[in-house]
Amino acid sequence: MRQRGFFMLLAAVVLLVAAGFALRGYITDDTYIHLRYAENLLHHGEFSFNPGEHSYGATSPLWIFGLALLLVAGVAPLSAPFVLGALSALLTVVVAWVLLRRMDLPASWRAVTLLLITCDVWFLRWSFSGMETPLATALLLVLLVPVVQEGGLAPGARGQHLAWGAAAGLAGLVRPEFMLIAPLAWPWLAWAGRKGRRASGWLLDGLAAAVGWALVVGPWLGFAWWSFGRLTPGTAAAKSAALTLAPTVVLGYVKQAVAVLAVTQGAVWLGVVAVVIIAVAAAVRRGGHAAGRFSRAEVALIGAVLTWSAALTAGYALKQVWIISRYICPLAPGLLLVAALVARRAEGSLGAASRRLPRGVLGVAVAAAVLANGWVFTRQVMPHARDFPAGVRECYVGMGRWLHDNTPPDAVIAALDIGAVGYVSGRRVMDLMGLVSPEVLAVGQDLGFQEMVSSGAWLEIPARPTGGPPDYFIDRSEGPPRWAGRTVHGVSFELLDTCQIHGVGLREPQTWTVALYRLLGPATRTRPSAGG
Repeated sequence: MRQRGFFMLLAAVVLLVAAGFALRGYITDDTYIHLRYAENLLHHGEFSFNPGEHSYGATSPLWIFGLALLLVAGVAPLSAPFVLGALSALLTVVVAWVLLRRMDLPASWRAVTLLLITCDVWFLRWSFSGMETPLATALLLVLLVPVVQEGGLAPGARGQHLAWGAAAGLAGLVRPEFMLIAPLAWPWLAWAGRKGRRASGWLLDGLAAAVGWALVVGPWLGFAWWSFGRLTPGTAAAKSAALTLAPTVVLGYVKQAVAVLAVTQGAVWLGVVAVVIIAVAAAVRRGGHAAGRFSRAEVALIGAVLTWSAALTAGYALKQVWIISRYICPLAPGLLLVAALVARRAEGSLGAASRRLPRGVLGVAVAAAVLANGWVFTRQVMPHARDFPAGVRECYVGMGRWLHDNTPPDAVIAALDIGAVGYVSGRRVMDLMGLVSPEVLAVGQDLGFQEMVSSGAWLEIPARPTGGPPDYFIDRSEGPPRWAGRTVHGVSFELLDTCQIHGVGLREPQTWTVALYRLLGPATRTRPSAGG
């Protein structure tokens, strides 16, 4: 049995390595943002994108600290995000394997569940993109270890509760929403650990977990408030809107989250529902129970995962966050564990002679899910992972190099996509999405970012302490360059270069024009190119 479990893990690791090879070279523009923060942390001792300007423009402090450690260890800057992502993905797979080995499931079910967790197309895509998603996924699974291995958090074991709270705090340093979401699993794990005992001691156990959480998160929140005057990153404000309770709006965002998960495991859940229906129908005929009895620990695991899922989805919907796959896919492994438990208990309630149909249904569902993930990976993710980084290198890296070689060190560049441009050019960037430029964030929230950019209102925001607009501008739009030859608020746009990026995301596959402009006018510091 031990050898079979080892081969199950080995097969998952081989799949992970194959995906990493297929996605080699994949990098997002946001990855460059993390890299610049990491390098400024090492070289200047500050948490900043623009040196000398403390800013909370990166979502994941823990990811930046991890990149900084790899850079100190001698890993090449552009290799560090890939290495950290691969290690985090490996941790996810290993923790999932550890959980499955302790769950009350047949060996074949464990192997299939680990296969589904590993071949999840969003998990694979973001694991090798240089983003923090696989680390967030791994830490959520780590939080489930006590309920699977020990049956829950033991009452009175304050050290265990303290450690669990610290782990929940680490999850919050990877994704800011997890500061609130991750601790929601604690009541379930504490309840499971009591195993029917009296309710005394809850308060002290909860206090121990809260102290562990605060020991990890507290120093960062204190630093953030002192340095940035805020507790949440600029990304949280720039990528969300006002709180809404409008049912149609909320439902629309919930559908986005469900759609992300449905791509990778929708077929599995249809199969699980079908098996539950078969079990219920059989129970009605014989007058018995529709499912095998769940253990206390299994109820807690299911409750924790569903609580996370409901809270995260509701939070995104209420704040009108445009949901992309990396925001929601850390929930996927936990949901697959729940699916396996529910299906197994439903199937187990049937007599041996009646299990052929539900097993066949589950087999078809698993095959459909694997094929769906494989299709999306080969037909959508791999082409995007090939074309988009090529566009980033040609456009943003290329323009960044030109700016590095042809502009003074104190030049200011306004840009919509700041990562590669800022990292390669080494110049101060005025972020027109407001992530690292608080003054832009305030105007963008007031006018709307699209209106602020298209109207040229950003030109009236001082680009430097002495005032005046930026010196250069890198725009991204559909169609021909939209600013060429225009004069807005007394500033003229001289087109210097253009190139194209094919798709900035799977839901935005259109071709984008990236244009570099020199900004000219009485208040600017630049001069026209020679010859006009």
